[in-house]
Amino acid sequence: KQWYQRRVAITAGVFGATSRMGRYLVNSLGQVGTQMVIPHRADPSNVLYLKLSGDLGQMHFIPGVDFNDIDALTEYVQYSDVVVNLTGRDRKCLHYSLKDSNVTLTHKIARACKKEKSTDCDSALIPLL
Repeated sequence: KQWYQRRVAITAGVFGATSRMGRYLVNSLGQVGTQMVIPHRADPSNVLYLKLSGDLGQMHFIPGVDFNDIDALTEYVQYSDVVVNLTGRDRKCLHYSLKDSNVTLTHKIARACKKEKSTDCDSALIPLL
């Protein structure tokens, strides 16, 4: 089979999908048929361009995410086989400091993956800054 005819039967949780690298990753995962869970804090109209990246019913957007709630993060990674972390900034954000957005959030996502036993924390959490 050609590379574009293969179908991947995995579910990926993508944190930071609205970032510059996130849109390319979501597009690449969508081309091979990956089902994605995309939690985001952005306005729902700001993530509409990501819907074009996957097949109908393969993109699951979760708006209004509170990244301070470990139980909510555990719920987001519950059905994911792979969790990709693309969160992080090179400068201070409006509501989060540089340490909060780069270190603390990554630790919370890792804790949520560890709490959820269906994902392999060692190989599934891929921090890309």
